[in-house]
Amino acid sequence: MPLATSDFVGREDELALLVDRLTISAARPGLTLLAITGMGGIGKTALAIQGADQVLDQFPDGQLYVDLRGHGPAKPTEPLDGLRQLLTSLGIPDTSLPDEVDAATGLYRSILAKRNMLVLLDN
Repeated sequence: MPLATSDFVGREDELALLVDRLTISAARPGLTLLAITGMGGIGKTALAIQGADQVLDQFPDGQLYVDLRGHGPAKPTEPLDGLRQLLTSLGIPDTSLPDEVDAATGLYRSILAKRNMLVLLDN
């Protein structure tokens, strides 16, 4: 997870709402999906990272982050590549990474099934 910035300003209401929703999510088993939307360049990533930083202790099994590169000059992250990044972060060796999206998705789901983790997919 990227580090939160110490000079984050503004967005107090949005940050409070995000932290509240993340706190609720951490207390309930299962999947919760939160989306931050808006025009490019308005600070969605900074807000997400700031909010995640405030609740990290509520996700005892850790946190994962993948930059999907949805905006910018770099080619967007392919689904299999993103899943492989997540699996590698979860300790799966390169030699054991699946070569197909469905297999990688299944492995990812099975690993996370009993964990309380925060996953941030950026863009």
